[in-house]
Amino acid sequence: MSKLTSTHMYISRLFAIMALIFIITGPSTILAQSTNIDYTKGTVLENSEYTNPNTINPNIIRMVSVSTANGTIQAENELGTLTPGDKVVIRSELVPSDDETGTQKVYSIYERDRTIPLLVLGTGFAVAVLLLGFRQGLRSLSALAGTLFVIFGIYIPSLLAGFSPVITSIVLGLLIAGCAVLVTHGFKRTTYVAYASTLLSVLVAVAIAKITIVASGLTGVTSDEVVFLASTSAHALDLAGIMIGGVIITMLGILDDIAITQVAVVEELKKSKPHATDRELYASALRVGRDHAGALVNTLVLAYAGTSLPLLLLLQSQDINFLITINQEQFAFEIIRSLAGSIGLIACVPIATLLAVRFVRPCTHNHKTDGCPHCMTKLKTSK
Repeated sequence: MSKLTSTHMYISRLFAIMALIFIITGPSTILAQSTNIDYTKGTVLENSEYTNPNTINPNIIRMVSVSTANGTIQAENELGTLTPGDKVVIRSELVPSDDETGTQKVYSIYERDRTIPLLVLGTGFAVAVLLLGFRQGLRSLSALAGTLFVIFGIYIPSLLAGFSPVITSIVLGLLIAGCAVLVTHGFKRTTYVAYASTLLSVLVAVAIAKITIVASGLTGVTSDEVVFLASTSAHALDLAGIMIGGVIITMLGILDDIAITQVAVVEELKKSKPHATDRELYASALRVGRDHAGALVNTLVLAYAGTSLPLLLLLQSQDINFLITINQEQFAFEIIRSLAGSIGLIACVPIATLLAVRFVRPCTHNHKTDGCPHCMTKLKTSK
């Protein structure tokens, strides 16, 4: 059996073990939640107002006529000013009728329909990726499609169904990393090493985040939306575990970048310095990794700060003491997420470098990777 075949077997066994753990630790079935709420799209025709006489203090109700695929409907507008021709999303809810003898549908404007601008932007992004390099761009877009499918088709439904957030995030996070690393960069020794480095770095970050969250007494209740989610979910949710899952998913993309880069650096050093010792290769690659990791740590912290900018502005405008601010749960979690992710990112540099020095064997036939046809044929015939 060749080393390549053996490597594929090990990877297959790894995914089989992860799938088994995922099945054992979660509920046996994922139940769909019934709902009386539905959404549809339409176009605003005209606006109208009337005074609601059924309240102690009569208030003005804004209504709009909306053209939909099923005809014209009247919907309550609490969204703001709408003009004829605006595209909107309508929310319909089945509620008891006024005489309580049956049910009736109540319509309201949920949001503006932003599908077309988002599709245009998404198309522009795809074209830009393909223009940079068609074949590599196609792989990147395929990996992105796989990632989105895992997140929205498997990951989020699994959390809502009561699966362990930490184990689910690790297992499906590794599946996402597999899409990002293996699909984008190909099935070869260098990507296997980068993938293993990502796995070990994720485990480092998870351990640190778990210890810190438990020591800090965080509950996971970081916003009103989280409270609403916990109160309306059909299953009990581990909110603190979901926080750790957020750490895992957030750092996967950056770990992919740094792991691939470090492995590529070691591969090139082995080509340019074939007589260098493992210690010399490790020291040279580590010097490159330090600069890369330093830049990415700053990027990670800035990304977290950017997502929390409205909340930062609110607290700054209220002149709240800094020590009080960082003790609030939402800020404490962002700090833990930033620092745990950064430590995992830093750990990825020596981990990826060490594994690459040990396992990467560059091609000696002027090919870019160890997956060239000549080397693969030679490897098979030698066995």
